Amino acid sequence: MFSSTIVAFVALSLTASVSAHCGVSPALGVTGTFTKADVQRVVNGANCGNTNVAATIDSSTAVPADASGSFTVTADSFDPGSDGSSLMTATLDTTGTGKTFPTDVTITQNGNAVQTASQSTQQIVASLPSGTKCAGGAAGNLCLVAFKTSAGFQNCVVVSQGAAAAGNSTAAATAPAAAGSTTAAATAPAAPAAPAAPPAAAGNSTTVAAAKTAKAAKSNKAKLTAAQKAAKKAAKAAKKAAAGGAAAAAAGTAAAAGTAAAGTAAGGAAAATAAAATAVAATAADTAAAAAVTAASPAASAASKRAYGARVARAARVAAEAA
Repeated sequence: MFSSTIVAFVALSLTASVSAHCGVSPALGVTGTFTKADVQRVVNGANCGNTNVAATIDSSTAVPADASGSFTVTADSFDPGSDGSSLMTATLDTTGTGKTFPTDVTITQNGNAVQTASQSTQQIVASLPSGTKCAGGAAGNLCLVAFKTSAGFQNCVVVSQGAAAAGNSTAAATAPAAAGSTTAAATAPAAPAAPAAPPAAAGNSTTVAAAKTAKAAKSNKAKLTAAQKAAKKAAKAAKKAAAGGAAAAAAGTAAAAGTAAAGTAAGGAAAATAAAATAVAATAADTAAAAAVTAASPAASAASKRAYGARVARAARVAAEAA
């Protein structure tokens, strides 16, 4: 009875130990969601457990490594405590055959040695050694990384460099997420475009020349505008000067005309005065003569009177014309 109890206790302990699980995904040979049943115990000489590496490396989801060699996986823990530990160590097989894993992989972000929840996940960040060249898979760019927990569970993950394996559709879809891989794949086809540089340079020269021509035209236009403004001002000033000169000339002409008219009027008045004086003198002479004739004879008096009247009329006419 006592022996049976001990055997049962040991069996229960072993069962509890085996039920403690933690693995890393995406796992080699696992399609879909990683589950507790996918976790494998450490087997000496078989870092990838009982998974057929050759049959699954190209069809498994590959994790892309960036230009620095860094990549991220997920630790899936299915038990609390130390048995569900996600604290990892990792080794590398660059051939992708799974036969040997001689190189250690640096883990820059590790998991917890003791879990508090019955089920949890943690991100594990690792980095391939500098200068690593993955040569596995059909495309010759795959490596295998074997992860081992501190509780003794392990499995392998496929890591890709550059373009994903031809048969790995998931890796092909996710490869652009890796900065290094995406940059290399996206920029490689663009290399032949380099010879296009000379036309670009010519275009730049044409652009610079056009800019200089436009600048010179703008400068000439500014100078022409300034000259036009100056000419306009000069014309305006000349117009004002001409108007002033014309006014002065008109004033001078008017003044001269006035002076001439005044002189003419004065001359006419003087002439009229002289003519009137002459007429008066003649009239006086005629009067004297008429008086003498009247005294001599009546006939002579009549003749003198006629002559006198004619002279008076002529003198009056002359005076009228002079006025």
